[in-house]
Amino acid sequence: MSIHSVSVRHKAIQYLAMREHSYLELSRKLLQKGYNAAEIDLALAKLIDDNLLSDARYGEAFVKSRVLKGHGPVKIRMELRDKGLSDAQIELSFCADGEIDWHEVIEKTWGKKYGSPAADVAEKAKQWRFLQYRGFTQAQISHLFHRISRLNPGD
Repeated sequence: MSIHSVSVRHKAIQYLAMREHSYLELSRKLLQKGYNAAEIDLALAKLIDDNLLSDARYGEAFVKSRVLKGHGPVKIRMELRDKGLSDAQIELSFCADGEIDWHEVIEKTWGKKYGSPAADVAEKAKQWRFLQYRGFTQAQISHLFHRISRLNPGD
């Protein structure tokens, strides 16, 4: 093992000590630091063997953090794909902690930002776009607005 490959492993471990990373994300960071792609692949393969690098663990942590920040499933899936996770890994990441109550997540997200029903059509459209941007599905948004209108029939 060359001195340079030890430094690749050392740098990768430094990144992993700060937070979980996906294989692709860590590989990109190391490439940006000027490390050789072949040495990166060897170092990351060893980290996987040592269970220090795991796309599954990364996916689970990522989903938890994004749900806590009020992001919806569409946006989370897109971000995980960008981080190099396969569709199968993404689905496992969503299932790791059991069923996520997306109606509760969207309601909290909406409530934190707005807290009261839209006064007019333009405001409702603005709220709708905000929830779309956060990654919620049309069905989830529609369900929320239907629920809000039932709770506030005079609005």
